Amino acid sequence: MKGLGAIVVIGAALFALASPAVAQDPRLEHLALNKADMRRASGALLRQSDLSGVPPGWRPLATVPDSDQLVCPWQNYSRYTLTGHGEADFQPTKIGNAGFVGSRVDVLATTRDAVGKFEVDTHPGTAACEAEALRKALGVQLKTVSARQLPSPNVGKRAVAYEFVYEQAKRSPKRIYVTIIEFLRGRGVAVLNTMNFDAPGDETMRVALARLIDGRLKGA
Repeated sequence: MKGLGAIVVIGAALFALASPAVAQDPRLEHLALNKADMRRASGALLRQSDLSGVPPGWRPLATVPDSDQLVCPWQNYSRYTLTGHGEADFQPTKIGNAGFVGSRVDVLATTRDAVGKFEVDTHPGTAACEAEALRKALGVQLKTVSARQLPSPNVGKRAVAYEFVYEQAKRSPKRIYVTIIEFLRGRGVAVLNTMNFDAPGDETMRVALARLIDGRLKGA
């Protein structure tokens, strides 16, 4: 796997797993999108200027059409209503050890809905289920080295973090690290995803980026 084209494919697979679907599976949230909450969601997203000091340099990556496939058997969001949604993804300007940074913000109709969604997303077994689904979605011969929940970062009202590590034989990069931080703030559920090659990347930087999103949700 070499070149920015491969990185784009990986990034697309990563966010297709986690996005609300256009074709409505009955287990997905009810859609009642409104302008105010769409602005709130998009206003909280990661911005290119947020990455100005993060090597190797970043440029926007067009978001991909949403997946209509829920990947874990316990995923059922049908009791909740989604009123705002936004995504912002970025790819590196040159090949290096960093492959992708993306953010997603969902705004729910009520705080209770947001808590419910977050609890579905943090169901026991999520790390293993999502890691296997992503491995298949990447379309390359990967072996899962680990899929684990990390210590919860200090961001949002509640937060969870996962790390997936994949290995591929006779290809570069040797290892692919995917880290996900998801947190709850009011009616918002936000996700920061990063991908790194051959090393797990900078945890301090990831938490700092998640806190930027959190601050914008608080101020919206």
